[in-house]
Amino acid sequence: MTNDNALKLHAPASGVAEAVQEQFQHHRSSETEAVQPPHGKTVQPLFWSGPQLATALGISLASFHRHLAANRIGPKPVRLGGRVLYPAKECVAWSESRMPDGRLPNRREWEAIQASRKKG
Repeated sequence: MTNDNALKLHAPASGVAEAVQEQFQHHRSSETEAVQPPHGKTVQPLFWSGPQLATALGISLASFHRHLAANRIGPKPVRLGGRVLYPAKECVAWSESRMPDGRLPNRREWEAIQASRKKG
């Protein structure tokens, strides 16, 4: 039995971090001049915004909000300074945790997966 409303990635799971990083860099460069850290290494974001996660998933922002309202986005958002953000490491782990039928786990399934990982 398949769920037509299930969230499926349009991009391969391994490319989610790269897609979001590319979107993040584009967003930052259009906002302000990027700051190069003194050590010269690329700094990865700790959190992603909703639009960045939607881009990584290959869906529109409107679809992202519909999936979010239906609890089909696994990572639970956090509020920082009035912004709603998603932990980057959790988003990558979620995107790599596909269900046997190929879809991404919904919020309830994702929380169960995380709980089982902490126990075992």
